[in-house]
Amino acid sequence: MSLPPLAPRHRRASAQPSTRLTLLLALACRAAAAWTGARAAQVSLMPEAARTGLSGLAETLEHPRGAVDLAEARRLRADGRFDPPSGEDPRAGMTLSAFWLVVELRNDGALEAAWRLDIGRPFLRRLEMTLDRAGATASLLSESRDRPFRDRPDGARMLRSAPLTLASGEAVTLWIGYATDGPAGLNLSLQPEEKEADRRVADALGLAAFYAAGGLLLALLMGVFAALRRPAIGWYALFFAGLLAYNAQLEGLMFQLVWPFAPRWNAAASHVIGMLALAAGLMFARDMADAPRARSGARDRGASDA
Repeated sequence: MSLPPLAPRHRRASAQPSTRLTLLLALACRAAAAWTGARAAQVSLMPEAARTGLSGLAETLEHPRGAVDLAEARRLRADGRFDPPSGEDPRAGMTLSAFWLVVELRNDGALEAAWRLDIGRPFLRRLEMTLDRAGATASLLSESRDRPFRDRPDGARMLRSAPLTLASGEAVTLWIGYATDGPAGLNLSLQPEEKEADRRVADALGLAAFYAAGGLLLALLMGVFAALRRPAIGWYALFFAGLLAYNAQLEGLMFQLVWPFAPRWNAAASHVIGMLALAAGLMFARDMADAPRARSGARDRGASDA
């Protein structure tokens, strides 16, 4: 004999244990995800490596408010709001968002060693680098667009942290908070402190060779302009000079050598230099477009005079 169908209230009562089990499983999965997200990505450091890239290896938070301090970043990470390491840089577009990166570093070498974190930028709107080590917190670097170049502790053209010394097998957690007026992605890398002097010499020699060649070419263009008095050549010389100045601004040389006491101006200088170079380029293009018509008009005048 078949049993009669359950009444609606009986069906609901029978479904309650399954519903409770589903809810418990969901809560357990959420707690596990939050616990997993609270663990930093770990990067192995070897003293003999010339460079250890960190881009794409850190947990990332993008906050649209644009102002998140370390305490709030810790809270948001505990809530599972950080994205896991993606293997890629943060988005490279322009944004007013604030970013926080967190990564665990471990010295897997046999001896104590020191590294510097290279940001790959000469300046940022805001930058904070903080280290968690054995329950203590220490600041490695704090920068803003209001800080003159002369106040940088090491006088480096590119933003770099203070030396980070790790004993063999020691693990620490690094927090990096930043906001930028340019592309959001950073080319982060850790470089051995013992090779810092050689790296600076190689960097200085490369820049010297580049600008020496650019200066010679610019002098040649100005000489040709002085000899021929062609406006198009003069405009091209100004365009080329603007490109050299724009590159020097992006490399941090203008902030270091030309206006080290004007950080606010430095934050906007690349836009001004770029627009001036573009204007000179447009004038050069206009003169080059008018050149065929000018030559044709000169030939017509010569023919009529004959």
